Amino acid sequence: EWMVGFVRRFADEASPFHKRNVTSPPAAVAVQADGSVVDEPAPHVRLGELMLEDPAAFVRHVSERCDLINAGAPQSSKLLRYFGFGGPMYGVATADDLQHIERWIRSVARRGSCGAD
Repeated sequence: EWMVGFVRRFADEASPFHKRNVTSPPAAVAVQADGSVVDEPAPHVRLGELMLEDPAAFVRHVSERCDLINAGAPQSSKLLRYFGFGGPMYGVATADDLQHIERWIRSVARRGSCGAD
């Protein structure tokens, strides 16, 4: 997917700035004595490390951040404003990149994430 490639393209430079700890996807599955299967508790990982080690998981994490994604008006999403003048990622994305990001936000909205109106 385009968004995963975008993250990969900038991961080396951007990862030091993403310091927040998040829960990573479960690393393993455990089989209980009764035969039931449960995910082992997911470890916490720094968001920048997730960006480097598993860009797809990083993109999934962002897609679940309803504070960044405005499903009702994707062009007004906070994520896009981060790339605008004065934002922490200003100058990183080209105009073409921004159009792709907006399309990606629309696809997230179509999947029902972040309460599309």
